[in-house]
Amino acid sequence: MSRALHHKSTTYRILISLISGICFALACSVEPPVAKPSRVEVVDVYSHPSAGAPVGVVYLKAINQGGSADRLVSVTADIATSAELHETIESDGRMKMIHHPAGFEIAPGSELTLTAGGKHIMLTGLSGKLEAGSTFNLELLFEQTGTVKIVVPIRPRSH
Repeated sequence: MSRALHHKSTTYRILISLISGICFALACSVEPPVAKPSRVEVVDVYSHPSAGAPVGVVYLKAINQGGSADRLVSVTADIATSAELHETIESDGRMKMIHHPAGFEIAPGSELTLTAGGKHIMLTGLSGKLEAGSTFNLELLFEQTGTVKIVVPIRPRSH
């Protein structure tokens, strides 16, 4: 092999090794796509007057605007000793309330609606009456989003 041909061959091998190394380094540094973290927006929040009962209820809509599922796992309220996630269902022709200690999942791009006759937040051990026109503080804990603090207005019941 001529000296010039050997020199070209060696130069090509070095260039190919360098290019391969650069490509490998770039491939290793590229992170795989990751789903956008969950981000839950809470809207349409309200409660009704307690009418003297030591319990109350909260309704709302939680919209998951993120790219991954989230879960509403717990609730606390400054006016109740306990706040639980419940659902009213019909069973054997009767309505019954079920506690959901594991919470409610919200798929990416979907919403969780807490409404009368369905899923809701049950408040027990109220420290006072829930009166129309007043408010109280509520904290919602989501698995991914974390704590969301909201002020709950108490609306009169519509007939």
